[in-house]
Amino acid sequence: MDATGAYVAPTVGPIGTLVIDGVDNAAVVTVTNLAVGKYKFAVTCPVLTAGQLVQVHMLATISGVSCPGYVFRDLADTFIVSDVKAETATILTGTTLNTMILSPVGGTTTGNGAVDGTTVLDTGRTEPTGHWNGLSVEITSSTYLGQTRTVEAYTQGVGFTFAKGFGGQILTGVTYRVISAIIYQPGISVVKNYPTAVEPDTLCNMGIAIVTNAGQPTVGNMTPGVIGINRIRAGVSTLIVAWAACLELMGNIYYSYTFPSTDWEAGDLYEATLAGQKVTVNGITYDLAVILLQGRVSREAVADGKLDAIPTSASAPDLE
Repeated sequence: MDATGAYVAPTVGPIGTLVIDGVDNAAVVTVTNLAVGKYKFAVTCPVLTAGQLVQVHMLATISGVSCPGYVFRDLADTFIVSDVKAETATILTGTTLNTMILSPVGGTTTGNGAVDGTTVLDTGRTEPTGHWNGLSVEITSSTYLGQTRTVEAYTQGVGFTFAKGFGGQILTGVTYRVISAIIYQPGISVVKNYPTAVEPDTLCNMGIAIVTNAGQPTVGNMTPGVIGINRIRAGVSTLIVAWAACLELMGNIYYSYTFPSTDWEAGDLYEATLAGQKVTVNGITYDLAVILLQGRVSREAVADGKLDAIPTSASAPDLE
């Protein structure tokens, strides 16, 4: 877009670059023009390690001005989509990101579980004990079809145990599938709290505030996770803070950082990525999505901040 907000064709680019953990990758990013000023991209990722930060950076020149920025970011998991819900498969069709999504594994129960529905028995499972802890089991046949529960404990050659049972006893011959821990966030409100303008050698706090339908989470009901801070200078992104531990304080997860003048100067942009944050509500722990905070470095005495509400799903974690 130009200064008026109208779509315009850039004079140079867009040129895409795949960035993994802050380092440019040689993979080719194919950019396709859809209409004036509108583009799509495709890239085939190399073999990834779970937890790596994957980004796509675009650079275009518009009206003589270089306009860099990131158009995609996510954390990698190293599984392949195969048998996911139809709506998810539809979203992923035609993309090259399938290697970054967890794939479900199915099975059939080999015995009658606990009467209260807190166990699913499958003596044929060979994964090591604890392998499926924290993921979810969905019943795919019989009386409790569609119900999903979070695995509290998995035991090799025995099956799964749940803190909250299904609607009743899961009998022999019932099919199920183990799926990645779905990010259901019932009544969880997350607000980004950070300065959009900072001065070199000035201390600032950046992070998120969390409120749930059970109130403000206390220390011990949050996992602070980590933060990575990238400097963008002349279109080049450099990882300055390499995944430092965040802190927690009564409903807040934050990181205190002084932008040292040895690394930062006026005109730089910063991008802070929060990852690995979790919150526990009513005894169930939910993973928060990767959160991006963006701002600029200035020599002006700016007392500017930004509060961004992040929309969350109202879906319940345990589907009746």
